[in-house]
Amino acid sequence: MPALGVDFGSSTTLCALADERGARALPVGVGSPFMPSAVALSEDGRLLVGEEAVSVLRAAPDRGIWNLKRLVGQAEGVELGGRTFELELLLSALFRRLRERAEALLRSPVRGAVLAVPAGFTHRQREVLARSASAAGFEVRRFVNEPTAAALSYVVGRGLSGRALVVDFGGGTTDVSLVEHEEGVFEVMESRGLPVGGFDLDEVVADWMADLFRRETGLNLRRDPVAFGRLMAEAEEAKKAFSQAKSVRVLIPMVGALGEEVLDLDLTLAREAFERRVEPVFERVAALALEVLGSRPQCPPDLVLAVGGSSLTWSFVGYLSRRLGLPVKRGPDPLEAVALGAAIEAASLEGRGFDFLLVDVLQQSLGVEVEGGRFLKVIPRGSKLPASAEMVFTTVEDGQREVEIHVLQGEEELACRNVSLGRLLLRDIPRGRRGEVRIKVTFRVDESGMLSVSAVDSKGGPSRELKLSFGVSPRGSRAGRVLSEEALAEVQFEEAYRSLVALSAALEPSHRVRLEECLKRSRSLMGEGDLSLKVSLSRALNEASAKLRSLLG
Repeated sequence: MPALGVDFGSSTTLCALADERGARALPVGVGSPFMPSAVALSEDGRLLVGEEAVSVLRAAPDRGIWNLKRLVGQAEGVELGGRTFELELLLSALFRRLRERAEALLRSPVRGAVLAVPAGFTHRQREVLARSASAAGFEVRRFVNEPTAAALSYVVGRGLSGRALVVDFGGGTTDVSLVEHEEGVFEVMESRGLPVGGFDLDEVVADWMADLFRRETGLNLRRDPVAFGRLMAEAEEAKKAFSQAKSVRVLIPMVGALGEEVLDLDLTLAREAFERRVEPVFERVAALALEVLGSRPQCPPDLVLAVGGSSLTWSFVGYLSRRLGLPVKRGPDPLEAVALGAAIEAASLEGRGFDFLLVDVLQQSLGVEVEGGRFLKVIPRGSKLPASAEMVFTTVEDGQREVEIHVLQGEEELACRNVSLGRLLLRDIPRGRRGEVRIKVTFRVDESGMLSVSAVDSKGGPSRELKLSFGVSPRGSRAGRVLSEEALAEVQFEEAYRSLVALSAALEPSHRVRLEECLKRSRSLMGEGDLSLKVSLSRALNEASAKLRSLLG
C-alpha cells in the first residue's frame, strides 16, 4: 500500500494519499477529513481518542487533553483524571486510531508515512514522534516541515514555478518558509517557527469573556477549570463566527454560581474589539515572516501564501499583508495543505506520479559545549540537508583519559541556553599533555533533520557513536555532575509541589487560589529555567512547604 502523508496538528490530525491522479485527504474524521487531536480517560478507565475524547473534555477538562503537540519534547508524562500516562503512549494511541481509520477506508494495510512537523521541531521532538508513530504500526519514511509540505501542495501540486513565502498559521504552532521551485528542484531557502497559533487566539477571547463576566457579576470563571473550559470552547466558535458577522452573541447557561444563585453567561462581542485584542498574536506571526524575509533580502518572493486553520481568522490576511507590504494569498486548501503536501512527498519518494527533488534546510544550529560553558556551532542553521561536518577538539588537562561531547541545538552563545540533545563519552583515550590529543567529532544530519554524532581520537582508538536519548551523563565529569544537580532539583521541586497542592485543601478559598497561581507560575519557570533557577525554585518551594505545614499543624 502507498505511504500516507500525515499532518499531526494541534487541534486536528488528518492524512492524505497522492498518486498520478493528484493528492486527496482521507475522511478519517466523523464525516470529514479532520480527526480531533484529543485523548481522554473515560470514567471506567478506558483511553479515548478523537471525537469520543472531545465529548469527555467538554464535560470534564481534567480527564483529557487536546493540545498534545505542544507537549512533544517538553514533557514525558501527562495527567488524565488523576492518573499519569506516558506522552508517547497517548501519541501512539492517536496515531494508531488514524492508521486504523485509513485502513478501513482504503480496505488494505497501511504502514508507510511521511510525517509533517513544525519547522522548529528539534531532533528530540522528531524522535518522540518517530517512536510514537512506530509503536502505532507506522513506518516513518521521512519527516517534512509543515510549511514545506504546504508549499509542496500548492506549488508542486499545481505545476507552478518561482519563489514563495509560506506562512503556516496553525492551531498551536506557526512556521514560515521561503521556498523556490525550478526545473524539478524544490528548495527551502529559509524556515523558522514559533509555538503560537489558534489556541492563543482562543485564550485571548476566553479571557475577554471572563473579564466582561466578572465585571457584571463579580465571579471569576478562571478559577473554575470546567467553566473556563466551556469558555474556551465558545471562544473558538466565536472566533470562527467573526468571519461572517460583525457581532457575536455568546450564551453559556449555568456557567457558575454565587451563593445559591446559578448564573448564565450572555454576552455580545464586537468584531472591531476582537480585531484589537488578537492583534498582538497576529504581530508575532508577522514578525516571524519579516524575520525570514530579512534573512534573504536579495530573494523577494513572487507569492506570499497563508495556510493553516488559523489563517482563516477574520482580518489575519489583511493584517499580514499590511505588515509585509506585499499581497497575501490564502491557499485554496488551508486546512488540508500540509497533509496533501506530505502525501505528495511520499508519492515522490515512491515514484508515484511526482518527480522532483526536495532540498530542505537545517532549522537550528547543531554544535557542542566547549570549555567555559560556551556553545560552538558545528553545522549552522540554514545548511542544506543532508549535511555533515567534522571538527577537531583537544583535551584540557594533562593525562586526561575521558572526554564528554555534549551535543546541543540552538543559537545562543551560552551552552546552557540551548536544547541539550545528548552526551557522548569517549573513554580510554591515549595519555598526553594538555592539547596534545586530538578528537575528531563528526555530525551527520539526514534529509529529515535526524542527527547522528561520532567521535574518535587521533591515535586510532575505537570510534563512539551517539544515540541521542534523555539519559543522565556518567558520574565523574563536570557536565555529568551538573546534570545530576539539575535532576535532583527537579525531583525536589516535584515533591514540594505535590506537598503544597495537598496542603492547599486546608486553606481559605482566596488563599488557595493565590497559592495555585504561584504554583502554576513556578512550574512554568521550572520548565524554562537554567540550573541555578531550578535550584532556587526547588529550595523556595521546599521552604514554603515546610512553613505551611508548620502553620497548619
